Amino acid sequence: MMRNLVLVVLCWAAIGNVGAQSTPAVDWSGFYLSGGLGGAANSADVDTTVDAGSVYLNTTDVRQLAGVSSGNLSEGAVAGGIAAGYGWHFGQGLIGIEASANSLGFNATRSVGEVYQSAPPAQFTLEQSVKADWMATIRARLGWAQDRWLAYVTGGLAMTQVKFNTSFRDNFVFGGFTGAGGQGSTSESKLGWTLGLGGEYALTDKWSLKADYLYADFGSVTTSMLVTHPGTPDNSTLSSSAKLRTHVMLIGLSYRFD
Repeated sequence: MMRNLVLVVLCWAAIGNVGAQSTPAVDWSGFYLSGGLGGAANSADVDTTVDAGSVYLNTTDVRQLAGVSSGNLSEGAVAGGIAAGYGWHFGQGLIGIEASANSLGFNATRSVGEVYQSAPPAQFTLEQSVKADWMATIRARLGWAQDRWLAYVTGGLAMTQVKFNTSFRDNFVFGGFTGAGGQGSTSESKLGWTLGLGGEYALTDKWSLKADYLYADFGSVTTSMLVTHPGTPDNSTLSSSAKLRTHVMLIGLSYRFD
């Protein structure tokens, strides 16, 4: 009987010891500010199509343009960012809200061209460019704390400013004049969504080392251009789209005020 009682006491002591070791050593509650440096991997899928009723570009030209107009613009850049948020720490769980702003440094151009199948040796050139300098987010944060570590997932809304430019030109000679051309551009504030994850390690009760990864999708922006030739009244309307996505990874420091 005494032996069984001793075993029960030892078991409870062991369980209590494990619970004590898993109890977070840091209170992650309160308001915080953070900043970091890292990189952004940016990507935009672009496409250009000829609207129905085209006169200047014939059926063969439309089919040829469709074969080269779809592509991807990708570019990596150094990124920096700041964030502010508030967390509620209960037990080993954490819920919070965070707002952030960071640079993207995306400015990429794609140029494609071919000899007209319908009118060689005349050639056409299509140029597409996408630019996005920054990204801002407002996100929920759900975390799990143990000892001096905090791991979390995050998600919410993201916003950026997308600048999209397209141009078309050729050297086709008609009516004594050379070359058709057109240009379209748009600059839009785009609201998208973001998901990510991250972690922190408490260096002190106030300071922590922080690493964040965010993926953001901003959907598509569109623009159109009218292609005209000085030697003929015939023209064609081209519609273009660009779909922007980005991956951002930042490592930095965070300071908790409470």
